[in-house]
Formats: sequence, C-alpha cells, structure tokens
Amino acid sequence: MKLHLSLALFLFLSISITAQTDGWHLYTKASEITKILPDDVNTDELHLATDIGYIKYNTTSNTVTDFLNLTSQNPAIGNVKDVSLDPTSNNVALSLKDGIAIYDGLAVTVYRYDNSNLTIGESTPQFFNLQVDYAKDGSLYIHKEGTFGYQKFNNGSFEAEMVTSFRPKDVAENSNGTKAYFAGDNNGLWELDKSTDTWTNYTTSNSDLFQNALTSLCFDSADNLYMGNYQGIDKLDTAGTFTSCNDISPIPVFEISINPLNGDLLVRNSQPSSANIFGLSIVDFDSCTWTNYREDDTNCLNKDVYSACSYGGNGLAYVVPPYVSSIADIGSVYEFTVPTESCSEIDINYLNAPVAINANVITDFAIREKANGNLEMGFHRTNDLH
Repeated sequence: MKLHLSLALFLFLSISITAQTDGWHLYTKASEITKILPDDVNTDELHLATDIGYIKYNTTSNTVTDFLNLTSQNPAIGNVKDVSLDPTSNNVALSLKDGIAIYDGLAVTVYRYDNSNLTIGESTPQFFNLQVDYAKDGSLYIHKEGTFGYQKFNNGSFEAEMVTSFRPKDVAENSNGTKAYFAGDNNGLWELDKSTDTWTNYTTSNSDLFQNALTSLCFDSADNLYMGNYQGIDKLDTAGTFTSCNDISPIPVFEISINPLNGDLLVRNSQPSSANIFGLSIVDFDSCTWTNYREDDTNCLNKDVYSACSYGGNGLAYVVPPYVSSIADIGSVYEFTVPTESCSEIDINYLNAPVAINANVITDFAIREKANGNLEMGFHRTNDLH
C-alpha cells in the first residue's frame, strides 16, 4: 500500500485524543532554529524559537521542559522567529510571521495584525520577520526589518507606532532602563533618554563609532554596550567612550552573546541564505583577539553558516547550523565547550520525530492496537522506518 501524504497531513500523530486539538497532534522535528536565549534567572535553561514553535530546554537534565506548538495548546503557535524574556515577570514574548504571542508559563495569548492593534511592519514584505525585545519595565519593543519605527506593547495594549528616521535592527536598554538604544541599519546608534524623551544619534561623523551600519546590540553586566557591524564590533562604555575591535580581515557580526563567566563574546559572523558565510567567532574584546571557527576541518563545529548562537548561563556556547545545511544537521543544536573546543549535540526533539524534509511521500503505513489500548503507527518514509 502506498500513501502520498502532503506535509500538512503529516501534522497528525500522538496517541491520546484531546478536545482542544480536535484530535490532531504535531509529529515532526524542528527544522529551523532562529533564536537561542539563556534564561535570565535559571542558569541551566535555554529558550528557543523554532519553526514548530517555542521550546524550553534544561541543560542540566538535558531535557525539553516546556513547549508550545501547533497542537499543544489553544490558540496554536506555529513558526516562531524571535523570543524575549520579561524581566518583571515570567512572561515570554514570541514573534510570529503575522503577530506576537505572550506566554506566562500556563496560558498563551496571540495578537495578530487582523485581530489587534498591532500595526508595525504590516505592509512590509512577508519575508521580513517581527522582532521582540523587552524593556526593563516589562513593556515590549516590537520592530520589523525594513520598517521606519517601532511599536510598544504595554500592560496588554499596543501603543501607537513611533515613526523614526531610521530602521531599527535591534533594541536594548541599559540596566536601570533609563536609556534605550537602537541599532540603525545605515545611520549609526540611536540613544533615547526615556526621562526626557530626547534622542541622540551617534555616527562616524560625530563620534568614534567605527561604522554606521549596525546589526546587533548586547549589554554586559557592567553596562557596556557592544554593537555588531559589518566589519567587527564597537563598544560604548559607561563613560561614553567608543572603542572598536575588528578581526585582521574585518568580518560582519550579526549576533553577540556574552559569556557570563569570563566576559568573552560569542559572535555569529554568518547569515543563512546570504553571501555572509564566515562562521562564528569567540572574541576577547579587551585584547581584540578573535578565534574564528569555520568549515576548515580543524574544529568540531566545522560550518561556515549558523542561524543562531548563544552562551548559556553555564558558560557553554550553543550554536545552530542553518536550515540549508545537510539533512543530518537540520534541527540540530550543538553545545560547544570553548576551552577544550569539543562539541556535543543536545536533544530538543521532544517528540522523537523525524525531520520533515521529504515528508510528502510515505509508503507501507500500518497501525496496530496494543493490549493496553494504545495505538502504534509504523511507516516507511524516504530511507527510514519509523
């Protein structure tokens, strides 16, 4: 017997039937991971944005401890692109293709363009994704690539869009939340003094900023601001001084994460589906020492492109090869121990399911009922028996 099933029909399995999912259950492995974020309280927890939903992973127990997907709750959460943690509560903000979701650990609330006052980026191309960044007071910055401005979500309501003369690439606040910083895509760093509602724009013309095209922002525990650009990293210290650190051959920086144990920077120098294929680096900013990891058969990571990276609270690095990597790597997350330069894969596949690549053809499908009443389903798909 041969069954040709579409990918949509492959969102089916699990044995127990519940009313909230109408009997349907997701059974597939995450293929794309676009964000890893360490918990701001528990050092052994990671929050992941994936194409099958939100996943929380515990690095001590090596298990997935929470998740949201298309069938695990109502309303459904599908493809998640970004994640941010509310410093004032347990809330987790998730960006979706056409909206955002707020998850408090028990219930999830979804706000979409068509059912709320969310408006930022509504008319931009669909291949641009919403991004979310919590402020220190628990309000949420929402912005989207290609859009001039941002929108705040505060106490359950959307504020009116704030139109700016720059397109924000990233947003971060200092430790006491008095100032917000925006990475401009082509016109430098923008500082908003929230007490006076005044803006200051730092550029290569009026400061020691190395480059105006900024890509990412990250504060360390001492309130120093690190900024990624297309040639390296800038730092703005608490005294207002800019310094820069570039590799010998300057390379772009798209994501920065700080090691909580020693202050080293984990830097993603690559982007999927682009010409930026420079792997990732560990950077000691004070000495401006770059250790680059690329596909050169000299390191266990051995890739030129990554879709996400982050230090965990344990001081270990977590990196994700992109969706366009080999099938064996799709949906994989690797734990990288920097001192020993060793790698091990962590298991976020809480469904123990196959990757969805080539899932449109299934052959030799069979179902049997066990003596205890459970159902087992077996099928042959591509080259594998499940």
